[in-house]
Amino acid sequence: MALVGVSAGFWMFDRIFSPEAYVGSVFLVGIAVNNSILLIDSFEKKKKAGMELRLAVDEVVEERLRPILQTTATTVLGLLPLVLWPISSQDLWGTLAFTVVCGMIISTPLVLVTLPALIQITSRRRKNMFRRISLFLVLLTLVLFAGCGEEEEMVRETLEPSPLPVPRRGEIDVSMK
Repeated sequence: MALVGVSAGFWMFDRIFSPEAYVGSVFLVGIAVNNSILLIDSFEKKKKAGMELRLAVDEVVEERLRPILQTTATTVLGLLPLVLWPISSQDLWGTLAFTVVCGMIISTPLVLVTLPALIQITSRRRKNMFRRISLFLVLLTLVLFAGCGEEEEMVRETLEPSPLPVPRRGEIDVSMK
C-alpha cells in the first residue's frame, strides 16, 4: 500500500527513482506495516474478548485513528522542509524525504480503509476456507497415496537390468563390416 503512493508521487512529479528512494521506501514500508500490525493486534484483542466482528472493527479503527494520523502528520511535517527546499539537485535527504512523504500521504488512508475491509472479508470466510483447505488436503493425500503402488512398480522395472537381446540366426546385419 505504501509503494502505491511512492509510485504515484514519482510519476506525478516526474522524478527519478534513485537509490535514496529505495532507502526511503524501506523506511516507509516499516511505518505502514507498523500501522497495520497495530490495527490487527487491537482487532484480535477485541475478538478474543468476544466482541462482534463489525463492532470490533469499527471500534479498533476509532481507537487507532488518532495515533496513526498523528504519526503520519508528524512524519510528513518533519520531512516537508527537506522536500520543499532541497540542498542540491542530487540531495540524498530530499529524495528520501520525498519518497516517505508521498508514500505516507497515500498509505495512511489506504491502511485505514482497506485493512478493516480485508479483516471483515477474511474473518467471515475463515470457517469455510478452513473446511475447503482441509478437504483439498485430504483429497490430495488420497490421490498421492493411490498412485504410489504404480510408481513403485515403474521404479522397480527401470532399476532391474533388462536381458540383452540375443540375435537369432539370420538377423545379423553383415553389411556393416
